[in-house]
Amino acid sequence: MVVMNNRTKKINFAGIGKSLKKIVQIFGLILGVLILVISILLFNKIKSVLSIKHVDEGIYYMDYAGRVKTDELLETDIKSISDLLEWVRKEEFYNIPVSFDEEGMGCAAFLTKTPEGNVIMGRNFDYKETDTLVIHISSKGCYESYALADLKVLGVGSRSGLIQPDSKEGKALMLAAPYCVTDGINEAGFAAAILELEMGETHMDTERHDLSIYTAIRVLLDKCATVEEALTLLSDQDIHTGLGVSYHLFLADNTGRCVVVEWLDGEMCINDLNAATNSVLTEGIHYGDGGIDSRYDTINDTLKEQGGILTKDEARDLLEKVSQSNTEWSCVYDLTDFSFDVYMDKDFKKAIHFN
Repeated sequence: MVVMNNRTKKINFAGIGKSLKKIVQIFGLILGVLILVISILLFNKIKSVLSIKHVDEGIYYMDYAGRVKTDELLETDIKSISDLLEWVRKEEFYNIPVSFDEEGMGCAAFLTKTPEGNVIMGRNFDYKETDTLVIHISSKGCYESYALADLKVLGVGSRSGLIQPDSKEGKALMLAAPYCVTDGINEAGFAAAILELEMGETHMDTERHDLSIYTAIRVLLDKCATVEEALTLLSDQDIHTGLGVSYHLFLADNTGRCVVVEWLDGEMCINDLNAATNSVLTEGIHYGDGGIDSRYDTINDTLKEQGGILTKDEARDLLEKVSQSNTEWSCVYDLTDFSFDVYMDKDFKKAIHFN
């Protein structure tokens, strides 16, 4: 005969319940800590994405939160577009792939003064149909700035075949835009723009750090208060371009100093000029490469006729006069007041103001 002790058949549900409760509490604590860590890491990115606004047709605005990694960028020795993509992917996107799709762009820029004495810069960005992002940055260790980026470069846009800018993916990709801006202004009264040159790529080769021309505007706006500071910074870099072409930079500050910087035959060339389009302006064997077009003459003739003095409306009218069929945006930057007006898609009657 087998005698069973009824007490041995009882299951301690109270003890199991306490253990399960403890496991759930520990799991909840771990999950909470994990969420907190992720939230801290992504806080500025989330804040930046949430700040994105659709200002008008074809133009968006973002307040970029957090620190722009300009110092790291300068120390990375970026020589190519693939180097730039790799750096952005690792530094800003936790190794998530990011694409870069740039094509030829024809642009124009000039510097003048208003009758009141304000220094203003005019800028046309000529490119295929695209959407535009205005990026405001006030990052520790950098000058506060506004800059414009072409979203098609990131594969974002309202056109068919592109990632829609109002989508979550489109807004996330805009976080890479600060590193590929084409023109802008900072609080110190310094402004810069990049313009294409129809000539072979530039690849300098010395012992200096390497810098991709596509990140030059970002670096200059963050670090430089004057043209002289910009020239000093650029002289310490080996400049590299891509896509089978080269570029020159139009740099200006609120003292009225203005230069066009070009890289020819391994040398940095500085030209004290107040206008540029898409041809080489350095005197010598390369002068005029890309073709001196009527836009350059129109700008210079107008500035000469007006004695170098234009109202902001007259500067806008000059931009309209030298605009092309593919002009995507036009800006009148006020380097004295740290403000600017944007005109989208050749609609020169509608100014979108930022300050």
